[in-house]
Amino acid sequence: DTLYPSSGPISENTNILVSGKGFNNLLKDDARCKFGTDDNYVIVEAQVLDNEHLICKSPSEEIQLPENADDVISLPFSIAFEQDMYYPYTEGPQKFRLYRHPNLIDIDPSNAQIGRLTEVFVIADQ
Repeated sequence: DTLYPSSGPISENTNILVSGKGFNNLLKDDARCKFGTDDNYVIVEAQVLDNEHLICKSPSEEIQLPENADDVISLPFSIAFEQDMYYPYTEGPQKFRLYRHPNLIDIDPSNAQIGRLTEVFVIADQ
């Protein structure tokens, strides 16, 4: 399975396209994506697009970074089509990276002439 994009802002939902095989099956209406570990996770619904693609949204409100956490966190990612009591989630190296939006501090120049190429410098806090 591959994820696109493989990262998104922590405070917003990101549509994630998952590529793989065998998604268009009898259980496709129960497709879900899981973000996190077995001890700390969020499950969201997924929509099967065809046999090789499904889409889900990254959770935004459900996941909070601890106060002392880095500005980036990578969550294990998995998908399932069966009931949770059968532990149906895939296992693999896929991770979805959540990050905090940088804060814009300055931009130089602050204006530009329309129709001309202008080199612009953006300064952020990260």
